[in-house]
Parts: sequence; C-alpha cells; structure tokens
Amino acid sequence: MSQIDAGHIDYKFIDSKEARLMGLDAVSKVGQKNLARVLSNEFGFPVEYTPGNIELQTGDEFLVAYLTGKKLPENATTLPRNVVIEYVHAKIEEVTA
Repeated sequence: MSQIDAGHIDYKFIDSKEARLMGLDAVSKVGQKNLARVLSNEFGFPVEYTPGNIELQTGDEFLVAYLTGKKLPENATTLPRNVVIEYVHAKIEEVTA
C-alpha cells in the first residue's frame, strides 16, 4: 500500500435511519465485537465483526459509526443509558500519493 500524502474527504453527520440504509449494501469493517452486535440489533440485520485495514480510493464512500459516552459492556447487544452512536457518511473526493 502506498503512503497517502494529502487528500480531501467530504462528510456529513446522518441519522440512524440513513445509516441503516447505507449499511444494507455495505461491506462491514467493524473492528469491535460489541459494536458489531449493537449495530446488528439497531439496524435489524447482521453487521459482521471484521477487523483489519481498509484501503480507500477516490470516489469511495463509507459509513463511520462511533460511540459517545461510556464504553460498551462486554457482550452488549443494545446501547446502555448515556451511550449514543453517531453516524458519519463520508466520501473520498481526492487522494494524492
């Protein structure tokens, strides 16, 4: 993989409904088991736990799901109180090697 020196990413925060729609046809790269279980429950379809590197190119779109609040408890399947999942829809507009 070549090192990327610069680039441009467009992004916007989206709600869980829009995130669910994006996730229907997405390839999962969720690297945390508890988050994959919670997302599966939130979206109503399996979200796989598949840690690893991601290589993106110009034009690629992706969904970022991240937690705000406490850490998820072990074997969580739903969000505990005071924990929220934020969703970001992003697109790689340009990469420069």
